[in-house]
Amino acid sequence: MKIYDNEMETPEILWKYELTTADISIDDEEDMRYTTHGIQAVDPEGNVVTAFRDVSTSRDFVQAIVDSCNLHKASVIHLEDILLDEIG
Repeated sequence: MKIYDNEMETPEILWKYELTTADISIDDEEDMRYTTHGIQAVDPEGNVVTAFRDVSTSRDFVQAIVDSCNLHKASVIHLEDILLDEIG
């Protein structure tokens, strides 16, 4: 556990959150498809740290979560709980 010299000092953020979009096929014979949106955390080198690909069909809903996570510098360890709170 890292101890900081200054109690006001915060750790460097090692990722940013991004919106993802995917087209999902339900039934190839019926050509039934839908577009879904998710969220992923990406490190400074562009590697995906964690991702939840099928969160909602509402782009605005997921974008609001992405924006909030970036604004509040949410830790990736809390992302699943954040999504469950927002969806539930």
